[in-house]
Amino acid sequence: MRLLTHVVSGFCVATSFSLLLGLDLRVGIVAGILATLANYLIDAVGHSATSHGTRRNCIHSLLGVTLILATIFAMLVIFSIFAPPPIPLEMLLGPRTIASVALGTYLHLLLDAFTEGGIYPLYPVSRKRFAVAHLDYDNPWINVATIIASLALLVFATWSRYSYVVNEVLKPWLGK
Repeated sequence: MRLLTHVVSGFCVATSFSLLLGLDLRVGIVAGILATLANYLIDAVGHSATSHGTRRNCIHSLLGVTLILATIFAMLVIFSIFAPPPIPLEMLLGPRTIASVALGTYLHLLLDAFTEGGIYPLYPVSRKRFAVAHLDYDNPWINVATIIASLALLVFATWSRYSYVVNEVLKPWLGK
């Protein structure tokens, strides 16, 4: 998939999952931003130039993505020592936040598994390529459909999480 698809989908899925797990919107947005950063790093570091174009390298594996996630959370801890974040670090490093960021990041591998290049999920243990479908990574219909589905998930999660606000504010105003 295209980088834009990975970034938007990762942000939407991480933020949505955070909201559905009951986390605050601020934490959800931070989880989405961390997943966006991770997805960007996977594409920036995870492709190597060859004579036939670019090729996915070992970063497009479970181990590679896990190392990127560990690096991002380690940097978050280090930065918080020098400049305390506005959101308590305990919330940012909580299991629900980590799970949300991980889901938004591992989605990158799932989406790439649908492309013709596939992924190498068990690298370096195995160099076997895994591809569910052989779709062109640049297919505009698939990329747009994935982005729309991700945005719809975010709208659903936000509505589900904050529908009580809508009910408490709008119903009296509408007279129902």
